Amino acid sequence: MSATSCRKDMREAIGEIRASEALSRGQRSLGKGPESFREAELLLSDLMGVDRVSLHRDDARLDEATWAEYASRLARRLAGEPVQYITGSVDFLSFRLSVGPGVLVPRPETELWLAELIDRWPSVSGRRPERVVDLCAGSGCIALGLSRAFPRAQILAMDRSEAALAYARRNVCQAGARNVSFLCSDLVSALRPGRMLADLLVCNPPYISRSDYGELSPTVRDWEPEEALLGGEDGLQYYREIARNLRPVLRVGAVVALEVGSGQGRAVSEILEKAGVTGMSVFRDLGGHDRAVFGVLT
Repeated sequence: MSATSCRKDMREAIGEIRASEALSRGQRSLGKGPESFREAELLLSDLMGVDRVSLHRDDARLDEATWAEYASRLARRLAGEPVQYITGSVDFLSFRLSVGPGVLVPRPETELWLAELIDRWPSVSGRRPERVVDLCAGSGCIALGLSRAFPRAQILAMDRSEAALAYARRNVCQAGARNVSFLCSDLVSALRPGRMLADLLVCNPPYISRSDYGELSPTVRDWEPEEALLGGEDGLQYYREIARNLRPVLRVGAVVALEVGSGQGRAVSEILEKAGVTGMSVFRDLGGHDRAVFGVLT
């Protein structure tokens, strides 16, 4: 169903309607399958300010204004807009983060490797980090996760996009994190000597190659910022820049943790090894795909 047809179909319902009927119509408009149901459910539960269990249990009535807003949300989704942009939020770890145009939507895969890094920390480093650099910070999701895990660390969240950092600042403020500071800068300038001798460097850089970028889902390619996705011709541009600039900002023994795309683990490991990072390990997600590379600067 097109966005225009969706609006026409929804206008046929006048007056109040039960949540169950609204949800059924919403799923039909988005298409068949569990993903359509999940999205229709998320758009409606967020609009009504309830969790999914309460949505089904209470089967509350929607007044005409709420029904019209739900129809508008469905039409936006049919036009390709990400669900998270429509609701304005996404759950990451235990945080509810604000997101929207201009910032990358945090993925569950990032949650996985970040949790793994935090769990591994005692075995990869003899002490808790005192200073952390989070490059390409985006929404601030990684900085917030580390802020909670290491509340005494000083965390510098950097991004070259003011739009992205606006969301990061908002999310850090909403979470009440007091140990995160921000810097709007490109990668090389942020890593200039003397800025910070850190114990940990984390980054989820743009890593999509030019050829793969054209194959992305329109929901991602046409809506999320290109500068947060495209990593040069081969997808490895930012890893090379990071590797060239590690030593001026990291202590010997500092941990480097970088998110990678599927199949990039070996190539990124080789780039880092040439820069003096050793003890390399590749973390794979639940599907067995490369998701992060961890190492120690020697």
